[in-house]
Amino acid sequence: KIDAAFKLMKSKIGKEERKVKRKQLEIDRVNSNVWCEVLEQSATDLSTLKRYKPKFAMFSPPYWKMRQYRNQGEIKYGQEPTLQQYLDNSKKIMKELMSIMDENGVIVIVIGEAYKGGYKSITSQYELMLLDCGLEILGVCEWVKLNPTPAVPKYFFRPANEKIFVCKMKGAEITFNPRMKPTKDGESSVKMCHSGENGNQRFFVEDNETIITNVITTAAFNHNEYKIYDPTFTHDAPCPMEIYDIFTSSYTQPGDTCIDIHCGSGQGLEVFARHGNNAIGVDIDPESVEFCKKRMSMVLEDATAADIEFKQAA
Repeated sequence: KIDAAFKLMKSKIGKEERKVKRKQLEIDRVNSNVWCEVLEQSATDLSTLKRYKPKFAMFSPPYWKMRQYRNQGEIKYGQEPTLQQYLDNSKKIMKELMSIMDENGVIVIVIGEAYKGGYKSITSQYELMLLDCGLEILGVCEWVKLNPTPAVPKYFFRPANEKIFVCKMKGAEITFNPRMKPTKDGESSVKMCHSGENGNQRFFVEDNETIITNVITTAAFNHNEYKIYDPTFTHDAPCPMEIYDIFTSSYTQPGDTCIDIHCGSGQGLEVFARHGNNAIGVDIDPESVEFCKKRMSMVLEDATAADIEFKQAA
């Protein structure tokens, strides 16, 4: 019917317009002038960063009872005697982050179970903590690792997944430019779907690309992502750049200010900058901070990056 054909045409035009916008967005990212700041401090007090009002935050906090990170100060975040203390400290840090975020900000957290001493339902309780903070959870992604750690819990299978919580400030109006992937056929076409209630055949426009699912599969991490900047630097478990890349590209616009409050080896900072965003890194470990400054100086001097101003922390 004519009306059905018209709807299909509008659908195809809409898809093409979104492609044009995505291409322009990539051009704008390359041409965006950005800056970077790295600070040696605890994430329990971010008041000095309130003037920046970050639009996007992404980080992977220390997992409970997993590793003893160096130079963790008095709190020793991640090594609390009880899970409740870990959650309480996590809530303090989250509330502090929310206090400096833009009202339309997005927060992404990568976190996993520990399985030490049995299953503790850490990610489930962490999710409840996020809701208790007043965040709106847009969804939860399952991150499946191709090369999980060799440890196997007693009486259970080898863990290979972690959770990625995607949240926004309550009532926030956000932009979403989702990561796409090629469709099975790899080309645009009109296809038949299930019949309507009256028995008439229905059709839809299948594009040559579609939005990725919320199940993300990557390698756990690649030390070469940071070793190229200083082969002597070590970090126990950096979140891979590919994970940062998916969410930064989907939830930021060129020129946004982004923050990683556990920046570690600077994976997120590099991704932020390469997507045309201002980057702020916070870490309590002076070795990590020094490395991140060195890394970002090298990244932002790269001829493939935009013109950059690197701001040393006071």
